[in-house]
Order: sequence, then C-alpha cells, then structure tokens
Amino acid sequence: MAEYNILAGTKLDEFLLPTMSKTGYKFEGWYTAKSGGTKYSIGSTVPKASELNLYTHWTKVNIKGDVNADDILSILDIVSLQKYLLTLKDLTAEQLKLADMNTDGRVNIFDLNLLKESLKQ
Repeated sequence: MAEYNILAGTKLDEFLLPTMSKTGYKFEGWYTAKSGGTKYSIGSTVPKASELNLYTHWTKVNIKGDVNADDILSILDIVSLQKYLLTLKDLTAEQLKLADMNTDGRVNIFDLNLLKESLKQ
C-alpha cells in the first residue's frame, strides 16, 4: 500500500498521484483512509487548512484459469485441474469458477484444453 502526504492548497496532478500497478490487482484510486475514505483524483485540490494523507485502494482481479490462485497462469494450474478431473483432488467453488475456461458451468476436459492453449500464448 502506497501512502503520500500532501500539503493544503496543492492541486493534484499525475506526478503527485501516479496510476499504480500491482500484479493480480486493479488500481481503484487514491483515498483519504486505508479502508474507505474520500477518493481524490487528478485535478482535485487539497482543502485549505488541511494536510492530506492519501492511500492506494486495490481490488483483487481473478485470472481465468488460475486454479491454484497464485495470480499467474502456469503449469501448476494445469496439474491442479488434471488432478481434479482424475478425482485425485477437490477444488473449491472459487477454483471451479476460475477453471471453467469456456464458462459453460461445467469443468471438464474442454476447460483443460483451453487452459493448455492459453499457456502456449
């Protein structure tokens, strides 16, 4: 989590409030609290007689096919899905949703093939 301290009367620009990136997450913006708070955007001005601490807010992004939920597609996801299809491993509801590559509501060999294809690219 990034944190910036900004003085009163400062007009916020892209140099003061850069767009951040973090693998597996979507940047939601700059806020006055670590959780909740008021959102500040480029072009906003810090109110007079106040000093502002701004914090980044993130939303976790689920990656289709990331069966083991490590935020990357890899051979480990293929192995997990193969074990599930061979009834050697159970998957949670969230893992099954991520494994359903063709979004037909079922997890089967077609999803495994699509996962393999997506790793080739």
